Amino acid sequence: MQLISMSKHKKQQSQAMFRKDKGEKMKKTMDGNTAAAYISYAFTEVAAIYPITPSSTMAELVDEWAESGLKNIYGQKVQVIEMQSEAGAAGVVHGSLKQVR
Repeated sequence: MQLISMSKHKKQQSQAMFRKDKGEKMKKTMDGNTAAAYISYAFTEVAAIYPITPSSTMAELVDEWAESGLKNIYGQKVQVIEMQSEAGAAGVVHGSLKQVR
């Protein structure tokens, strides 16, 4: 399977980003912040972001992917909550773990 550029075909890529065909290896080249955002987005339901330098790239990517409708590996949309402090972001994560379903 070939991944398509996000700028050209956002919807097609968002469907294919975390999927690979049977027996096919998926390889990507990216910087550390993008790799961390990519993996964390794949496995999360709630993303509490606090954009600070030098890790702002991770928050921006997560926000962009969520806004474009990209689903995680479980087929769910990721809920992004931007906070104004590190303590606020930690509180959101803690609260999301306590949420009863």
